[in-house]
Amino acid sequence: MRSMLVVEQETDILYAFSEKKLDPLTEKEINLFFQEGYVIRRNVFESQEIENSAKCIDALVERAKILFKKLQDQDYFPTQPDECFLQDGTPFQVVNVMGSVGYHFDISENNGNTSTRIVIGKTTDGNMSIHRFIWAGGLEPPLLEGSRKFFKSVSQLLGCNKADWIINSIHSKIDSELKFDWHQDVKNRKHFDPDWEKWTNNGKGSYVVAITALTKADESNGGLWGVPGMSGDLYLENIKDFAILKEKAHLDKALPLNLNPGDTIWMHPYFVHGSCSNESGEPRILLINGFSYIDDETGLHANTKPYPGKGSAQEVTLKE
Repeated sequence: MRSMLVVEQETDILYAFSEKKLDPLTEKEINLFFQEGYVIRRNVFESQEIENSAKCIDALVERAKILFKKLQDQDYFPTQPDECFLQDGTPFQVVNVMGSVGYHFDISENNGNTSTRIVIGKTTDGNMSIHRFIWAGGLEPPLLEGSRKFFKSVSQLLGCNKADWIINSIHSKIDSELKFDWHQDVKNRKHFDPDWEKWTNNGKGSYVVAITALTKADESNGGLWGVPGMSGDLYLENIKDFAILKEKAHLDKALPLNLNPGDTIWMHPYFVHGSCSNESGEPRILLINGFSYIDDETGLHANTKPYPGKGSAQEVTLKE
């Protein structure tokens, strides 16, 4: 059995929402990322940073509760993908992702200059299930400010000075039936953007995600599982038979990617991973930031589409 690949960080980790930076990834961490598909660093967020993030999430949850109450009052929970409206005229989309029905509300503030997509569902016993807050920093800017600490590491892994910041999301599982089957993040990039990597790519997937646990996230509460090791020609979207998938993706080698509050995992877009439902009674909350490659010489972008949330897919300078 292979152990989890974790590089312990000995130096002081500094608070988010400040001008201080996270220490760069070491050569060992970078090598692990490309050899195994991921690397974990402990205590990237300290307790105050987690508390700051929790306050933002609480505010987003209150908005979600208001929307769910309106759905309840109308007794209106459509299941077929469609564009729908609440009685007060608020639009929302019904989307089915991996067999889970979600109600997608784009909520804007600041005269429409910023927005967050709030995605909620209904459990089998009729309660609200929070699926995720997409571009969460649109309504709660500290979630963006605190995530800037990842810029240097992203520059190291993508090999560029600028990137498109396409994802700043909160994935929440609290007594949730929501689960994510085995997948690679590159599938989502290609499905959302048919022209993904059409104009440029870095030859390494052109995308990196940094996932920070804001609560415990392990096999007891719907945490992540992954298959260590990279295969350049493995693309799960082309495999429909589970027996073949199990063999090709080496699912027998899957490990729980256990995270404590404040830990961060960086993942390669071809890394095979998934997560189970959380019926433990304990919350599992992740802050997810995703960045795509911009070629330094040509200025061309791997990503060509705007993402949900006003302000997403913004070009950012990763290092001065």
